[in-house]
Amino acid sequence: MPQAVLTVVPGKQYDMLDAAYLAKVLKDEGRIFDWRLAISPRGISVILKSTTSSSDRLEIAKEFKDLGYNVIEVP
Repeated sequence: MPQAVLTVVPGKQYDMLDAAYLAKVLKDEGRIFDWRLAISPRGISVILKSTTSSSDRLEIAKEFKDLGYNVIEVP
């Protein structure tokens, strides 16, 4: 069961292709539950696993921020 959602939106980096690619990699590695396009705000929703720790959540958010995106956390 998902725990929380990180909404990744454009920041310094406006093109969302790199964010989608990172989300795919994180899912393939089993670090997130799933991801999908977010309609409002424009971006992607990264759905965390129920077992995602606070430190893992921060690390995942940091990976997107390091690519130039903004991250909004939704409990």
